[in-house]
Amino acid sequence: MTPYASVLIVHVTAVFVMCAVLGFELLFLVRLRGASSLAEAAPWMNPIPKLPGIAGGSILTILLSGIYLVRESSHFHEAWPRIAVAAVFLMAPLGAFTGRRMNAVRKAPTTEKLQDAMLKVSLAIRIATFFGIFLIVSAKPGTWESVALLAACLALGLLSSTLPWRQENAGLRKSSTIS
Repeated sequence: MTPYASVLIVHVTAVFVMCAVLGFELLFLVRLRGASSLAEAAPWMNPIPKLPGIAGGSILTILLSGIYLVRESSHFHEAWPRIAVAAVFLMAPLGAFTGRRMNAVRKAPTTEKLQDAMLKVSLAIRIATFFGIFLIVSAKPGTWESVALLAACLALGLLSSTLPWRQENAGLRKSSTIS
């Protein structure tokens, strides 16, 4: 196996791991927002304590392996890799922001913090950014197309953060207590 193929396997695996991390975070946030009491929310406050470290390691692996892959495939001079890297650097501070907000939620004596809208916005933007990076790397568009694609994904992420989650979760909870 060539070094390029080995790094590609590591890169794709890190992408899968990051998808799983974002999926877990979405599940946790939906459950937190749907909790009617602190006791109901407690299992979802920190169900996987090492998740932030896994996310950070995954992003770092994606970044470093992606730089290697782009350099080896002679796409380094194109705009799309730079825009994808810039988008990765957008995700990191949002992840740190979410970590700080989650610490505040864990320390909160009331359920009001469970409805923190910024957690929802941060997650929606990170998912949209990750999807935008995937699209950019897959399509390898020019500069303005890359920027437009990423901007459209970010706009969709912001828009999706305005969708109601609590009512859907409350409906799931009601249906699960009936059966």
